[in-house]
Amino acid sequence: MRRGIRIGIGLAALASIQAIAWLAYRSVEDGRGSAPKSALFHYEALSTAAPAGEVALERPDGSVIRLRDFEGDAVILHFWATWCAPCRTELPMLLDLAKQAPGHPRVVVLLVSVDESWATVRHFFNGNVPAAILRDGTGALKGAYAVTTLPDTYVLQRGGIVAARMRGSRDWSSSAARDAAAKIVNP
Repeated sequence: MRRGIRIGIGLAALASIQAIAWLAYRSVEDGRGSAPKSALFHYEALSTAAPAGEVALERPDGSVIRLRDFEGDAVILHFWATWCAPCRTELPMLLDLAKQAPGHPRVVVLLVSVDESWATVRHFFNGNVPAAILRDGTGALKGAYAVTTLPDTYVLQRGGIVAARMRGSRDWSSSAARDAAAKIVNP
C-alpha cells in the first residue's frame, strides 16, 4: 500500500513539473504571437562604418563583388544558410524584395549564404541560383559583422554606414517592413 502511495505522489509530482514547463513554454510562445504584424518589425539602430568593404563575395557565376562596390546605394545585407529553417521561410520574401528593389530610392539586396559550398546552394535552388544570392567563401564577412545566429540582416545607408541590424526572421512582405526599411534608408 505504501509503495502505491509513493508511486502516486511521484507521478503527481512529475505531472506538476510537466504542467509548469508547458505553461512556461506557452507563455513565451503566446508573447511572440500576441503583437500585431505591424509591430513585429523591430530592429537595432546602429550608426557605424561598414566593416570589411574589401571582402570578396562570390556570385553564382563565379565572379566576385565587394561591399565597397555599393557605397552609393542603400544595401540590405542578409546572412542565411540552406540548413536554417527560419532562413528558408524568409528567403522567398527577400528574393521578391531584390526583384522590386531597383528604383527610387535604389536599394540593393545581397543575400549572403554561409553554406560550405556552392554545390549545397545550387542543390537548394535546384541548379537555378538567383542573382541576388552570394557566398561568403572564407567567412570573412560573417566574421566582420559578428554574425552568430541566422538569419541576420544589416541595412547599410548610402556611403557605407551600417544603420540597422535585424536578428532573426522577419516578414519582409509586410507594410511594416517597407516602412521600417524606408525609415532606415532615408533617415
